[in-house]
Amino acid sequence: MADSPSQGHGISSDDLRALLETTLPAPTVSASATLRGQSTGDGIAIGKAFVISDTPIPDVSKSDISEDQVEAEREKLRNAINKVESDLGEIIASVFTLDEASRSFVGVVKLLKGVLGAISSKATNTIESERVTAAYAVQVVVGDTIKTLRESSFMARNVEDFEDLRLRLLRPILGISDPASIGDSPQGSILVSANLSVSQSLSGFTPGRLAGIVIQNGGTTGHAALFAAKHKIPILVGVEGLLGSVKTGDTVVIDELDQKLLISPSPEVLRQVEEKLRVQTKYCRKLPLNNGVARTRDGFEVHLFYNIEDIDAATKTASEGGAGIGLCRTEPLFFGTRNPLSEKEQTDKYFSIIVTQGVRPVTIRTIDFGSDKLAEWLRPYFRDITELNPNMGLRGARLISLGDFKSQVFHPHAAAIIRAFSQAAQLYPERDRPGVNRVMFPMINNLEELLPAIDVFRTETVRLEQEGVKVLKHLEFGTMVETPEACLGAGHIFRHPEAGSFASIGTNDLASYTSAADRDNSWLGHLCTPHAPGVLKLMHYAVRAARSAKRPISICGRMASQPGYLPLLIGLGLSNLSVEPNRAEVINYWAQQLDSADCKLLVNRIINKAVGPAQSAQMLSEFRQKHMQIDEVSADVE
Repeated sequence: MADSPSQGHGISSDDLRALLETTLPAPTVSASATLRGQSTGDGIAIGKAFVISDTPIPDVSKSDISEDQVEAEREKLRNAINKVESDLGEIIASVFTLDEASRSFVGVVKLLKGVLGAISSKATNTIESERVTAAYAVQVVVGDTIKTLRESSFMARNVEDFEDLRLRLLRPILGISDPASIGDSPQGSILVSANLSVSQSLSGFTPGRLAGIVIQNGGTTGHAALFAAKHKIPILVGVEGLLGSVKTGDTVVIDELDQKLLISPSPEVLRQVEEKLRVQTKYCRKLPLNNGVARTRDGFEVHLFYNIEDIDAATKTASEGGAGIGLCRTEPLFFGTRNPLSEKEQTDKYFSIIVTQGVRPVTIRTIDFGSDKLAEWLRPYFRDITELNPNMGLRGARLISLGDFKSQVFHPHAAAIIRAFSQAAQLYPERDRPGVNRVMFPMINNLEELLPAIDVFRTETVRLEQEGVKVLKHLEFGTMVETPEACLGAGHIFRHPEAGSFASIGTNDLASYTSAADRDNSWLGHLCTPHAPGVLKLMHYAVRAARSAKRPISICGRMASQPGYLPLLIGLGLSNLSVEPNRAEVINYWAQQLDSADCKLLVNRIINKAVGPAQSAQMLSEFRQKHMQIDEVSADVE
């Protein structure tokens, strides 16, 4: 809120003077302990630790039972299944009374509840046929499921949830009490745990209950990090030695920007952190966007767009002052449908999203399906395809190599996008100009994959014009740059006259492919990071190629939404960022603390000197401590 109507959204002179007179030096008195973790946010949290530590499950080895004991083991299994079904049912029911961010995770809990019947049947059969205990049967049956999940790059993210399901079933069978849940924590606590599955995160959770989350395992792309981001809760993950260092009731401080956890800090350190939090909270709200443009201290402009995937998100972002939609994901519109969406149904959906932006740019990404993430009606197209690693298989624009998919799915998809942009241009004639109506193709390695995708749109444009449709004049095409080959071959792609007019870097997949690490694997999260020197070198190569070819290039991966990475993006010369909703004002705030020249020096230093992601993370952390201090607010903010 502004200080007065005449001041707009700026910082008042009195507040600015007080702020500049406030010095927040680096703490001179050490906390009793400081642990390092991973985070890409900029939040601070202070509170009492609430530790959730699970009672260790004893080794469940195979143990033969007599025929007389079979019924008793079946009864143990039935009771466990009934208890877990009831517990999960309560979580599902409670979630629908919560906020939208919480409800977005309920599908996983429904999945766990839905498989209990199959687990019960298979485990019962194992008890009867192999004469083993209920605990061993559960261990084997759920273990087989987990093994299958690990083999799918898409479903591997649910391994943690099925591990949690296995523990939920084993506890009542073995007579072990349930651990504490989030619902047992006092208001304003900082949750401390080894892991955080979906069902654990929703058990007793209410918005505002937790001040922060600290997780011993996991990475910045796992569920815990995503859950915290959705609820705007500061979090640290991958904090080695956490559970042996913190006990319930300890005062702890999460500093996301410096990626550290202070345990039992001194009163002086605590006072300094509280002041830092007060200033950050106050002034972050006072830096809304001005026509979607943020500016660094030396005038480098950063244009902030939004990533969206439905009409609700598009409508919300329309009033937040962004530059437009930098990434509209289309595949979520197909999930949950029993039958394929018709061309008209797709047209209506895309049109409704486009018009929320008025005359601002909109980039629609074509469907990014793969054999591991399909709407049910798409499965027949993959019936003859077996993929051991779907994440590197037939997905994105590669799907048009499947003849039936190309003709029956991709052609109508292209026609619907063209119709939607054309209808929006009729409603808003000013939309029919360069740089406003954009189509982007995912999972492109080279021209041999990009040009056929563009040809489909050109074919559909001709067909629609022959049918009398008034097609807009300015529809532009671009490519996602999310593989090492695409980065290294960017010069060839960008210079080709028929290869479109823009590009966008997808850092999620690029980091995974470059590091040969699954971003959903908690054991490899420290490797799959966009700040790794190799990833930055590839991004630098792509940005230079785009600049040489005079092509605009942006970034739409999760990295763009994380303030901690902003110095790297500015240092790479990326002036167009597409971020998740509600993150633009935060990015705007931190952009004004930075100097682009300093950021360029940081990137060059990492690219030329860092030997791995740990060293580049340390360089980035040192830079943020020096250049991203809360009290360094320039007078020209007013």
